[in-house]
Amino acid sequence: MKKLISENIKIINENIERACIKANKNPKDINIIGVTKNVGVCEINILKSLGISSFGENKTKELLSKYNEIEDASWHFIGNLQTNKVKHIIDKVDIIQSVNSERLLREIDKRAGVIERRIPIFLELNIAKEASKCGLMPEELNDMIGIVK
Repeated sequence: MKKLISENIKIINENIERACIKANKNPKDINIIGVTKNVGVCEINILKSLGISSFGENKTKELLSKYNEIEDASWHFIGNLQTNKVKHIIDKVDIIQSVNSERLLREIDKRAGVIERRIPIFLELNIAKEASKCGLMPEELNDMIGIVK
């Protein structure tokens, strides 16, 4: 298992290096986020031993169970986050990558304020305007940016 993961990380790093050379960027400025959906603690620890220290999880329950098992890691919440779950992860995540409503944004701000933290967020857009997809509609973006400021 470790050999396979190691080989994949090597390929990823080589691809990053080539892309950075093309873009005149420093590969050390790139942070790989290991998405841990359906991945156990053992595999995450292998990733850590290979230099990956940032992880993304898309389910609150999974993030909470892994958070307590993995030391010295940076956690990103990358899935659809329900407002009632924010209180459970707000002190554990470094970034929330899936903010898709004003209500969620305000809940994050409220809960982060209680623990005196600022949590970086990514706004999730539904640029295709598909009803089956999450995210803000493009016409809502300016209003959300005004709230974020």
